[in-house]
Amino acid sequence: MLNLIELLDENAEELARTLAELPDARALVRRLRAVLGGRSDCESWFPVVPMERFLRGMAVIEEYLLARMGWEVEPDPVVRARARSRLRRGLARLARQYAAAMDREAATVRSRLESVQQRLRNEQRLVAGLMAHVQAGVAVLDGAGRVLLWSHAAAALTGVACDDAIGHELEELLPGLGKCIGHHFRAPGRAATSGTVDDGCCRSLFDENGKGVEVTYRLARLPGSGDAGNATWVLAWLPALPPGDSRAPGFAAS
Repeated sequence: MLNLIELLDENAEELARTLAELPDARALVRRLRAVLGGRSDCESWFPVVPMERFLRGMAVIEEYLLARMGWEVEPDPVVRARARSRLRRGLARLARQYAAAMDREAATVRSRLESVQQRLRNEQRLVAGLMAHVQAGVAVLDGAGRVLLWSHAAAALTGVACDDAIGHELEELLPGLGKCIGHHFRAPGRAATSGTVDDGCCRSLFDENGKGVEVTYRLARLPGSGDAGNATWVLAWLPALPPGDSRAPGFAAS
């Protein structure tokens, strides 16, 4: 008498080889055996594969096993019909389990994505707050010296609005200061480590009479921002204080 589980056991290895394109074909065959046996304790190893490949696998399984349910295996047509029906019900149940597994995976991905998006929103609010309230001129630069972010104080000190600064090279906006630090972008290999890489003073801004103003600056490469050519930099600058001013000039030492 035709026994569907025995038939599957006898052909399990060959069937798994036929399903070789699936990541874990043997696990899929074991799952089908569990489904045909009425078991539901193998959820943890149920494979999650792309839908197209899963459906092709289901078609291969059905075709393979139906080809081995001929009259030479079971002469009784009623028994053969019942076995075919049982196989198709098992495959349908397997498909439902696949859909449930995909739903669980999608829910997990959505949850992780929402968490990342919330973290990014929080970080964006933090950066926006810092760029709005920091008193020094601050610019975030890419590895080519182009402006990614421009603080409100930078706009006030230079007269260049934030929207007008973003995307331009620093040397276009502040030629003097850009020239002082330009070697870091023209020869990025010189700044291969993260942290503060350059402190200095140069004539860069202009006062209301068009005269150059001395500024003190600090340029730092952000940790973990890629190799030197793709690094992200933070530049901060302040107008230098006049001689005899009792306030602490420039930036505090690291």
